[in-house]
Amino acid sequence: MAVIRWQPEQRKFNEPANRDFKAAIQGRENVSVTWEPVADMVETDEGYRITMELAGVTKEDVKLNLVENMLTVKGEKKNDLQISEKNFYRIERYFGNFQRTFHLGEKMDVNKIHATFKDGILTITLGKKEESKPREISIQVK
Repeated sequence: MAVIRWQPEQRKFNEPANRDFKAAIQGRENVSVTWEPVADMVETDEGYRITMELAGVTKEDVKLNLVENMLTVKGEKKNDLQISEKNFYRIERYFGNFQRTFHLGEKMDVNKIHATFKDGILTITLGKKEESKPREISIQVK
């Protein structure tokens, strides 16, 4: 699996998406907003662990799908805001549909995937194939 190191300057917001988001939370029917939850990915000797923040999302609103070594996490965060307050200055939380796709590569054992959801955190554990795991090789003296 090719893992690219994340750099903070890579995460940029574009103004058209923000305008669509603002319209969606104000109740306009024809606006669809898709956002990407943040995710951390860690490699271990046994495999990989993906941790995603999904605050305000229920387990029933999250679906995992695996097709040809592509793991897709999708779901919906429902809008719980009441915009009737006079002093409402800023809305930075995202609502609506979300989706993230991870390419698992050839090292992953697709039969060793496990997911847990607790306190708004989705944790996906991906096992490596046995031949991909690091192993120590002994040196023989002759």
